[in-house]
Amino acid sequence: MSQMDNYLSEHTLSGDGGALVALAPGKEKSEVLRWDLSAVRKFAARERPELPKEEWERLWQELTKKNTNAAFKAMRRLAASPKQTLPILKDRLRPVPKERAKVSDLVRRLDSDAFVERQKAQDALLAASHEALPALREAAKEDRSLESKRRIEGLIVKAEEGTRRALWAIEMLEFLGNRDAKEVLGRLAGGDPAGWITLEAQASLKRLGVGRAT
Repeated sequence: MSQMDNYLSEHTLSGDGGALVALAPGKEKSEVLRWDLSAVRKFAARERPELPKEEWERLWQELTKKNTNAAFKAMRRLAASPKQTLPILKDRLRPVPKERAKVSDLVRRLDSDAFVERQKAQDALLAASHEALPALREAAKEDRSLESKRRIEGLIVKAEEGTRRALWAIEMLEFLGNRDAKEVLGRLAGGDPAGWITLEAQASLKRLGVGRAT
């Protein structure tokens, strides 16, 4: 996907959207993994029964993991129950707000003298999730208080998990490619023009033949 290198550099769609490619780092050399997505679409086309709520949530959590194979299998199973999955994605995936606090200001407020301000900043950064990741990584390199460092480290973990899940979710919507999936992608594509999730949704719509959202 177009913005992957700026975030996780773990998995991406091929230019034509026909394959999923992942980089699996190793101690001596890295391995490139490739999946033919035609198999995923065929699997998803064979609609399967709805999952128990607990199982659906477990698979949703799998999308946050670094284990690419496990996440891919989880995505494939969720996609195979579109009548259950699409309404949940519609509810949980939000476009990047066009009016939002600057992440740099929120990171700065993590060192505020007031506990309430520090907590508000942390909550806002948690909500920003993947959008906050680059700034948080930069902040982790700075000389800060022990409390601030711990907050930032925890936020980075959550932001990385959120990024992985958002990428898999957008890919899942593209795999499904039906009217409801395009509707969710269209909503995401209408967010802040500078947001990476906005750009990824626009790219998915373009590959689906819908064109760039305005």
